Amino acid sequence: ASAADPSSPNAFSFHLNFLYTHAKDSEAAALLEAFAAAVPDHPSLPASRAMLADASAPMLHQRGQTLNGQVARMRDPGAPLAVDFASRLQAQDAATSAFAQALRLSPASGDVWNDLGTSLFFAGELAESSLVYAAGVQRAPSHAALRAEAKRAAAFPLAPRSADQITVDLFGGGAPRSGGAPGGGTFASEFTAIPLPEGSYGSRPESVDLQAGAETFGERPRVFVSQRPLLPKPTCERYIAAAEAWAARSGGWTTARHHSVATTDIPLTSLDELLPSFNEALRTLLLPALSACYPEAAPLASSLRVLDCFLVRYDATKQASLPTHTDQSLLSFTIALNDPGEYDGGGTWFRGLGRAVDAPAAGHAVLFPGKVEHGGHPITRGVRYIIVLFMGYETNRLSQRPAGYALEAAGDSFPAGSLLKEEL
Repeated sequence: ASAADPSSPNAFSFHLNFLYTHAKDSEAAALLEAFAAAVPDHPSLPASRAMLADASAPMLHQRGQTLNGQVARMRDPGAPLAVDFASRLQAQDAATSAFAQALRLSPASGDVWNDLGTSLFFAGELAESSLVYAAGVQRAPSHAALRAEAKRAAAFPLAPRSADQITVDLFGGGAPRSGGAPGGGTFASEFTAIPLPEGSYGSRPESVDLQAGAETFGERPRVFVSQRPLLPKPTCERYIAAAEAWAARSGGWTTARHHSVATTDIPLTSLDELLPSFNEALRTLLLPALSACYPEAAPLASSLRVLDCFLVRYDATKQASLPTHTDQSLLSFTIALNDPGEYDGGGTWFRGLGRAVDAPAAGHAVLFPGKVEHGGHPITRGVRYIIVLFMGYETNRLSQRPAGYALEAAGDSFPAGSLLKEEL
C-alpha cells in the first residue's frame, strides 16, 4: 500500500512500524525518506524520526517484544520468520538491546524489566535473567510479576560454595560423565543408574534453550534413583501435613499453575514454614546429589538454581496420573514423600524405557534430565505425594558471556557485583 501511494499516512505508519519492530532499519530509513519527500510537512514525521533514532521507549519495548517473538519461532525448526538474523543468539542480542535501550529511557518500567528478564530466561541466560529480575524489582517494586520472581528467588537462594565440597565429601568423584564407565566407590552405593535407550528425549520448542540433550547427556541419558533417603521420613510426613493443612485453609489444592501439563499441587513458596528446613536439605544433600549424578551439566552444586518447586498429590479417585511431557528445566527430580505401600501403581513413567521408575521408600529421589520424555504413571489405589523440582544452572548458556552484560546495556546503576547471589 505504501508503494502504491507513497503519500498515504496510514500505509506509511503501519509499514514503518513493521520494519522498525522487525529490525529492518535500513528499509525503515528509506521508507521514511520517501514519505518525507512526498509529504514534507506531515505531523507524524518528528515522532517517526525519533522512533528510528531509538528515542521512543514504547516503540523500543514493542521492538523487543516483536524480536523476542521471532526468537521463539527460531526455536521451532521450520517455523516461518520475518527477520533476517543469522543465528538465534544474534536475534536474542537484538531483542535484549531493544529492551535495554527502552530501560535507559524509562528505567522504572516494570513491564520492560519483566519482559527482558523473561526473554533472557527462555534464552537459557539464567545468570543474566536473575540479575535483571533483581534489578527490576528494585526499580519497580510494585510490579506484580517482578515481585513474584523476587519471592521465588528469596525462597530458594543459591547454595553457598560449601555445597560444592559436600558433593566431594559425600559422593566422591560422582557419576562418570556421559559415555564413561559405570561409577564405583561411594557414588555407586548411593545411586542406581538406569540407562535410557536412544530416542528418549522429547521435543518442546519453547524450552530448547533451558533444556539439554545428547550434546550434554549423550544419546543414552541416565536416570538415577537414590539408595538412601535424601529427606528423613518424619520430615516427609511433616511436609504432607503442612500441604494438606494449607489446602484445607485455602479451598483445595491448586490445579492450574502448569497450563500445558497441569498437576494437583501446592508451590513450596506457599508453605513458608517448610522453607528453612527444605533449603537446608538442598544445601547439604539434595543439590550435592544432583551435581554428583550429572557433573557434565552441573559441576557445581552452588550454581544450581531452583526454577520451580512444588508438592504434588496423586489420588486414585481424582488426578491419578500425568501425561508424558518434558520439563522446562535442565535437570529435574522427584522426591517421594510417602511409601509405595500406600498406593498401587505410580512412579515416573519413562517413554524410552516403556515402564515406570519409582522411589523405593519415602525420602528417596528419582533424578533425570528435563528433556527426557516422562509422565506420572497412574495410581489405582491410595494417594501418592511427591516433591518435584525443576532445576537450572546459573550461567549464560546461549551467549557464554559473564553475567552483567544486559544490565550494563540498560545503563543500570546496580552492577552485577552488587547483586550478590544471597540477595537474589
